[in-house]
Amino acid sequence: MIFKMLKNSFVVLIVFLLLSFVYIISSQKSKISSYEYGGDNNVINDALVIENNIGMDKKIGDSNIDSFISCYEEPIEKEDFTDEMNKKLNEINKHFASSPTKVSFTYEDLFTGLHLSYNENSTYFAASVIKSPVVLYVYKMYLNNELSLDEVLTYQSSHYVAGTGSIQYQKFGTKYTIRELIAKTIIESDNIAYTMLCQRVNNSNIRNFWKEKGVTTFWYGNNIWGRVNSRDGAIYMKELYLFLNDHPELKEEILSYYYKSATRLINLNNNTIPIAHKSGWTSAAIHDMAIVYSEQPYVLSINSLMGYNNFTSFFYKASNLINEFHKLYWDKKSERCYKKVFE
Repeated sequence: MIFKMLKNSFVVLIVFLLLSFVYIISSQKSKISSYEYGGDNNVINDALVIENNIGMDKKIGDSNIDSFISCYEEPIEKEDFTDEMNKKLNEINKHFASSPTKVSFTYEDLFTGLHLSYNENSTYFAASVIKSPVVLYVYKMYLNNELSLDEVLTYQSSHYVAGTGSIQYQKFGTKYTIRELIAKTIIESDNIAYTMLCQRVNNSNIRNFWKEKGVTTFWYGNNIWGRVNSRDGAIYMKELYLFLNDHPELKEEILSYYYKSATRLINLNNNTIPIAHKSGWTSAAIHDMAIVYSEQPYVLSINSLMGYNNFTSFFYKASNLINEFHKLYWDKKSERCYKKVFE
C-alpha cells in the first residue's frame, strides 16, 4: 500500500516538473518571438547583416583611395626625375647611341602614358613583326562576324613563301582552320600561314584600320611585308593589350601564342615577368615588340639594322636598362603619392 502511494506521488511530481518545463519554454519562446517581430524595437537575424554607415568621416576612406589613384594617374615631369632615374636614362641613351648600326626604341607605360623613345620615326623593313597587326585584325573580323575561326583555308602553290614555319613542308591541298593559321603565324612565325591569312582579309580595310589608330607605316600597295618604325610597333602592342582586356574570353588563347612566340629578343634577366612578344628578322633587320606584364604593364618596341650578328647582347641590355628605369619610375611614383595623400 505504502509503495503504491509513493509511486503515485512520484508520478505526480514528474508531471508537475514537465508542466513547469513546458511553461518556462513557452515563456522564453514568447520573449524571443517578441524580439523577432519587433516587440521591443530590436531585430535578431540569423544571417549576416551588411550596413552602410552614413555620415562617417571620409578622410580615412574613399577620398584617400580616390586621391591615391588620381596621383598615380599624374605623370612625373622630367624635372622631377630623381638623379638615379636620370642616370638610367643616360645609360639607355648611351647604349643606343653607341650602336654601329641604326637602332630605335619606343616605350610606353600603359597606366600613365609615359613615353620614351630613341629614333622612333626611322623606318625599317618590317620582317615578321608585321604579322601581329594582321592577326589582331583577323580577330576583329571574327568579332564582327566576318569570318569564323573554324573556317577552313586550303594551302595552295600561290601561298608558298620560303623561310620560317612548318607549312612549307606540307603538300599543296593541306587544309587549316584560321585558328590554326593564327597559331602558326605567331608561334612559328610561319610565312605561309601569314600569307594565307592576308589573302583572307581586305587590304584596303586593314590599311585604313591601322591608319585610324595612328600608324604611319604598314603595307605599301599590295606588299604584305611592308615597313615599320618603333612608334608603330608600340601602337600594335598597345592595341593588342587593350583588345585582350576588352575580350577576356579570347585572352588566354591569344596570349598563349605570344608567350610561345619564336626568338624572344626583349628578355629580362629574372625571367619571372611574362612577356607577350612578336619578333622579326632578316639578314638586314632584327626587331622585337612586346607587352611586358610587370606589376605596371608597359609596351616596348625595339628595331635595328643589326642583321644576324651581335644582336642578342644588344637587345638583352636594352630591354633590361629600360625595365630598370620603369621600376625606378614606379618606385618614385609610389613614394610621391604616399607622401601626397597620407602625409
